[in-house]
Amino acid sequence: MKNDLEFSRQEIIEKVPREYKELVNQSIFWAQKEYKEHYRLSGENCIFHALRVANIAADLHLDTDSTITSILHCVLNDEHDENRKRMYKEIEERFGKEIIDLLEILHMINRGTDSDETGRKIITRYVLRNSQDIRPILIKIFDVLDDVRTIEYLSEEKIKLKAKKVYDIYGPLCSYLNLEPIKKEMEEIVFKHTKPEEYRVIEEKMKKESLNEELLNSYITKLEKLTDILDYKPKIFGRIKSKYSMYNKLKKLENEGKGTALAKIKDRMAISIITRSKDDCLLVGLALEEKTKVNTQETDDYITQPKPNGFQALQMSISCPEIKDMFVEVQILTYKMYYINTYGPASHIAYKASKNRFAKPTDDFDWLEILHKQIINCQKLSKQSRSVPIKADIFDDYIYVFTPKGRIIELTKDATALDFAYRVHTGVGHNATFAQINDETKELSTKLETGDIVKIITSKQDKYPNRNWMEFAVADSTKEKIRKALKDKSTGEN
Repeated sequence: MKNDLEFSRQEIIEKVPREYKELVNQSIFWAQKEYKEHYRLSGENCIFHALRVANIAADLHLDTDSTITSILHCVLNDEHDENRKRMYKEIEERFGKEIIDLLEILHMINRGTDSDETGRKIITRYVLRNSQDIRPILIKIFDVLDDVRTIEYLSEEKIKLKAKKVYDIYGPLCSYLNLEPIKKEMEEIVFKHTKPEEYRVIEEKMKKESLNEELLNSYITKLEKLTDILDYKPKIFGRIKSKYSMYNKLKKLENEGKGTALAKIKDRMAISIITRSKDDCLLVGLALEEKTKVNTQETDDYITQPKPNGFQALQMSISCPEIKDMFVEVQILTYKMYYINTYGPASHIAYKASKNRFAKPTDDFDWLEILHKQIINCQKLSKQSRSVPIKADIFDDYIYVFTPKGRIIELTKDATALDFAYRVHTGVGHNATFAQINDETKELSTKLETGDIVKIITSKQDKYPNRNWMEFAVADSTKEKIRKALKDKSTGEN
């Protein structure tokens, strides 16, 4: 065990800038001392999990404070308030106030993602909105990744719960934060453990078709040769659809009566070719028509005629029989088109959110570019600075408060306890008398803040809302419910 611990320690230290190696070393020794009585279901000490999480952070070139926070994040598991206060005090003295701030955000994230009564979209928005710094979200994702890698030690019930959170919360967060490889790994593992037979079927189909990285690289090499007609090397990259995504796609096709053959998934292997101009896109397209086998029925010129959401690319389905006689989706586009398709209204995330292939343009996700640039900036500056915050101001028109049972309620900014009551249930709103906010009795007109725990005290007898409530109701839905109730009351009296 000592040798394994020493190896893990050295692995992290080697990746840390020279001037911070001693500080990281101290954090490891401190954590080792604090975690000595804490063990995971696998039987291993928590220090190994903490170091693996820190190693992921270091591998992704995050700053030193992210590495230290990763090492210390298990202190949040201590259920004794006094002990946690002592540890927080020591951490601040040894490693600085910013580490405490990052741990507090991580604690907030844990609180939100632990809610079993809240919809996944609300949880995701809550996490993104209330993390003044994105680094703890990244650490939480690394934490979950390591949990998933050792998922076999969980009970069947907990595996299903973990899988649901991966699919509903952590997968989407990975997409937002440009962590697709981590998303794919997590989804593949939980898919294998929750639906082993379905996983095996997809795996067998992929093996039969030789659908693997070797085949993908062979196609990319071929395309690199075919694009030498240009006086520069275009950027060419590709991906193989994950087993979990293929399973969902095949299930959809089967429900539509289109069969379950893997070949029905047109983008099971997809490659992008990025050029410098529209003319070069067309030139590459002509070269592929001449030198490869093209399925014209699956070829679309979205450059000349963009999709309603602004998506642009020359989309082709080609086969190189000398490599393998199977059709591969190829998108040929310019850097500008790629930028719009990644961050603009035609982004994949916007498309998935709309659930409509003919979706109208939306800028709801234009904050993705800011996030990605800040993450890259953190990675670039991590060798020079101990701390490189990743700030984001997202969904600032909303606040997020909790019910006593831990359900997260999303409200418009400046919402009051009355708005909360009506959001919980119309009947609760009508019968509200006052609110308990963080265990303090408050008027219904009290403005709420993110993180508040709110309980509405109601009348034991059914009653109508007070006309004066319109003066401090903020949400349109609250006002409409009050108006309707008052109108019904007036009609009934007449």
